[in-house]
Amino acid sequence: MVSQASKQAPPKDSIGGTAACAILGLSSYNGSYSVWMKIRSALNGTLEEQVEPEGPLLRGLISEDPLLELYGPIFKSETGLTLVELPPEHSVIRHPVNDFIHGTPDRLLMNADGDIVGVLEFKTFDNQHGQFNWSRKDYWTQLTHYSWLYAEKSRRTPLRNFLMVAQGGFGAWSNLVECLQADSPYGRAAAKLSVDWREMQSPEDTIKGYDLDCVPKLISFWINHVASGESPPVDHTEACRDSFSNIKSEPLTLDDALEAELALLVKERNSLKNSCDAFTTHRKLLENQIIQLLDGHQVADGDAFKVSYRTSKGRKGFKQSLFKKDYPNIYSSYIIEGAPSKRLTITEKSNEPS
Repeated sequence: MVSQASKQAPPKDSIGGTAACAILGLSSYNGSYSVWMKIRSALNGTLEEQVEPEGPLLRGLISEDPLLELYGPIFKSETGLTLVELPPEHSVIRHPVNDFIHGTPDRLLMNADGDIVGVLEFKTFDNQHGQFNWSRKDYWTQLTHYSWLYAEKSRRTPLRNFLMVAQGGFGAWSNLVECLQADSPYGRAAAKLSVDWREMQSPEDTIKGYDLDCVPKLISFWINHVASGESPPVDHTEACRDSFSNIKSEPLTLDDALEAELALLVKERNSLKNSCDAFTTHRKLLENQIIQLLDGHQVADGDAFKVSYRTSKGRKGFKQSLFKKDYPNIYSSYIIEGAPSKRLTITEKSNEPS
């Protein structure tokens, strides 16, 4: 992620670290189809303007540089490495041969001799509902992508590469963002976050493996889909579904072949849904049997398992209807219209005579 407005915006018309993860099937949010759509739109000049960032995107954009400046000295004291920000005109690194592959590393790492020896990728995380998972393949792959690109560009393999994560609850992040937006002192707000880092293991082998196993897939994606204009297969992600933006009011005209293909997909989808419902029912049955065997105890700790069953505090809620009734004018001033959403409804028709 590149955070300062003065830096080059991450290109949308080529394959960056996030897009690489999606193409390689390692992203939970994007897949190769949505990446293809975005790149194609960027190349054609039809990519829609991005809305003002908010939520996690705003959190990352606004807090990256201040937090790295704050924790840079601590990182240096523990690793001996200095965080180096790329100059704005060089914040995007392109592959020297396949220039449709780019990277936007957050920082380079310099040793005591003044040599660049590594790459650092910075992430923010809201841990309100659980701690950050350090085994996330997409983040480590993104770091590897940038490290590989730097090696290709400089002809030197970076051997000290780090993933740094700042995490905290929703309140802590909101407080920090408010301070930064108001240009107020943010040290106390930042102190409520936890900032940690982990080093890439076996960097030489990891970068070499990325070059041998992953880069050919990125090149193949570009040649077979972007350059040719032929779409990749659709995938399971929400971003893929959002790519189908145009909805026509008139019903689709079906020929025999198209109707047969749709009928097969509908039947398979509904069969899978019914199986999932059956699995969920069976899982709940097993869980109730386990609770019954606990016989009112909170914990059962065996050699091969540990089971706990405790009462958690109820969530605090906000009585919207009561607030609306007591303060209608204030309520109406805070009403915003959400983005339109699409809903897919699938129904199998019975072939039995009525």
